[in-house]
Amino acid sequence: MVFSPLRREDAAARRLPAAVGRGPARFRTFLASAAALAFLVLQLASIPASAATTESRCSGRGVWAELELEDLAGHRWGAEELLGKVVLIDFWATWCAPCLAQMPHLQALHQRFQGPSGFIAKAEAEARQEGTVTQQDGEEAPFVLLGIALDELPRRDLLSFLRRNDLRWPQVHPLRPWGSPVVKRFQVEAVPATIVVDSCGRWVARDLQGAALEKTLEALLRQREEPRREKKEEGVR
Repeated sequence: MVFSPLRREDAAARRLPAAVGRGPARFRTFLASAAALAFLVLQLASIPASAATTESRCSGRGVWAELELEDLAGHRWGAEELLGKVVLIDFWATWCAPCLAQMPHLQALHQRFQGPSGFIAKAEAEARQEGTVTQQDGEEAPFVLLGIALDELPRRDLLSFLRRNDLRWPQVHPLRPWGSPVVKRFQVEAVPATIVVDSCGRWVARDLQGAALEKTLEALLRQREEPRREKKEEGVR
């Protein structure tokens, strides 16, 4: 699917897609993603799994402290809803060409990690086969993709854009886009911007792309589930 910007306000954003695929730019992006992934692996390796993934061992509410968001469907997202989940936040706008260029990848991530045949569903199926179920029936999936649309469009126009492009994950549309608490909390000054938050509410990565982003999410989800699986195994014994 090809996403077209609704407006053409940002000349730099319009020029950027033309540079995608050029040798030097592509190589620099690869190096940046590889470096970020290596840093994250070292960071996660330095934290005991039980301390990194069990909510009871988390300290405070992390980045979710005193932050509450309401999506376009009226659902509220705060510490109670997001602690215990791995969260990918996507700051974007309909006029931002680079933002729209990465939408197909976000759709694929949403399907892979939260869809009916995705990573989480497969992990749960494996756990059931082993008799070590980690997620109870009816429990919400431990991954959330949350969009933050920094547009000044009327709500109905944004909803129409989302429907036309089949963007099904929750979307927040702040009243004061660039002055909103969520933008200030994550120090967003330009779009696109992506933030990865672990199940303890720790901000662990920013602006990862491609394989680096997928591997980071997968590692955080596996790390989150390991203590639960061990606890279930102990109960079976």
